[in-house]
Amino acid sequence: MYLFRFKASMFNYKSTFFYTYLRINVYVIRVTLFLFVVVNISTYYYALDQQVISKRDLLFNHPEAPRVISCDSVVVAAPYRDPITMFNLAVWVIVVFVAFTATSSTTIYLWRYLRDNEHHSPAVIRMHRMLLITLFVQTSIHAIMLGGPNVMFLYAAIFGAQHEFMAKIAFYCLTTHGLVSTVAMMILTKPIQISILQIIKCSTWKKNSVTAGQYSERNTN
Repeated sequence: MYLFRFKASMFNYKSTFFYTYLRINVYVIRVTLFLFVVVNISTYYYALDQQVISKRDLLFNHPEAPRVISCDSVVVAAPYRDPITMFNLAVWVIVVFVAFTATSSTTIYLWRYLRDNEHHSPAVIRMHRMLLITLFVQTSIHAIMLGGPNVMFLYAAIFGAQHEFMAKIAFYCLTTHGLVSTVAMMILTKPIQISILQIIKCSTWKKNSVTAGQYSERNTN
């Protein structure tokens, strides 16, 4: 998403070093996620055995723990004894780090680019400012709704945590961040606003036309 925003905001983006930097980040994310899928599929049964051992030890060492832990849908993270969990934790850290650095650096880079190119036409400046504001808002949404829960989960995986209410909030943020980011993009990007309003007006006009036609037909009969 941020690579697309960068390309949309720059006329000669391919000649910049920052474009190469973003492309490298994209490939790092793709390779990391590909390895994540391959490793977890190839070690599926081994990971299940490790989960049985981790759950058994957890319930033995903490008898007060809820019995729901023993359910198959619950995953117990034991990064220091389970190599698969350790690998997944490393993948998690890499993805979070690359995403955070790429989004924040792209926002800063485009802001400086806009500031240094104020001699462009007012229309171009307005377009760049609109894209930059949208990018900044979406970066803030991702930082809060993804960064916060990831920091909480990382802390819980390393040091442990027993705050179920905070875990629920983090889960809701993770599952709804895409919706919030999309709504923000629809509100702040003017071409998308215009397209949505046109769709709504068209649907309303069609509905009114059908209603008027049915009313006229009934009166004629």
